[in-house]
Amino acid sequence: MPRIISPALALFLVAVACGGGEGGDEPSDTDNRPLVVATTSIIGDIVSSAFGDGVRVEVLVSGTQDPHSYRPSPEQVASLREADLVVANGLGLEEALIDILDASVADGAEILYLGDLIDPLALDQPDDHGLLDPHFWFDPRRMEQAIGPLGEVLVEVAPAGAQMWRDGAAAYQSLLRAVDADIREMVADIPETDRKLVTSHDSLRYFADAYGFTIIGTVIPGASTLAEPSASDLADLIGIIRTEGVRVIFADTTRPIRMAEVVAAEVGHDITVVELFTGALGGPDTEANTYLGYLLTNARLIVQALGS
Repeated sequence: MPRIISPALALFLVAVACGGGEGGDEPSDTDNRPLVVATTSIIGDIVSSAFGDGVRVEVLVSGTQDPHSYRPSPEQVASLREADLVVANGLGLEEALIDILDASVADGAEILYLGDLIDPLALDQPDDHGLLDPHFWFDPRRMEQAIGPLGEVLVEVAPAGAQMWRDGAAAYQSLLRAVDADIREMVADIPETDRKLVTSHDSLRYFADAYGFTIIGTVIPGASTLAEPSASDLADLIGIIRTEGVRVIFADTTRPIRMAEVVAAEVGHDITVVELFTGALGGPDTEANTYLGYLLTNARLIVQALGS
């Protein structure tokens, strides 16, 4: 059975769920706090949770929106120009935003790509958007690598808060280590021979690398949700699922699950489709409405599905 998370981490998750999360503070005419625009709800929650009331945070891609295909509103484009710092995932995730982000840099915006701060994994099937997998947030240890430099960029942007930025980064890194330890204890209940994952698109590579799983197939080829599988791709996947005796396909909450359901129906043995929170946090009524809760919720769903 999965272990109950550590008491200190549990208290933190409750506090953030009640008072933080996705969205942003309402600015006032006298609000001099740095404005940080985050491209995804995951990054927005990380900034809010690590640096608290010291920053104003606005999120571009929220809810169940797909960061691979999202286009911002004119108001959001204006926010990018006004931001003291833009924090993006990078590594090709925000593929529909590249032109807008580049234009913001040309206009003088300060942009930090977290993907430039971590040790990335290569894709087995490189696509039009690059050779590297952008989904590194599924590994809290890699996200920990990015938090310290993020704090230092805030020191450059708003040096008066230097100690606050550094203390916040260090405290959040500690929480990420605690989440990582909890996930490792959860997955310890799954035999290594059962740690096989089939996903709707190639988003769990970092989770697999961190916790000893193997990705044996994806419904949509590559790391982008914008690709389309061919008939031969699907036939090959169905063959792999039958051969490996896979019982679960993990789908994304930010994408329709119909294709995964079609594959499951064609397999010919009992197989379920389990939705995971992938490109965005869960809603306010879910345990995945903060990044730390998101990590724990996804790990619990995976362990429960494979262990049933």
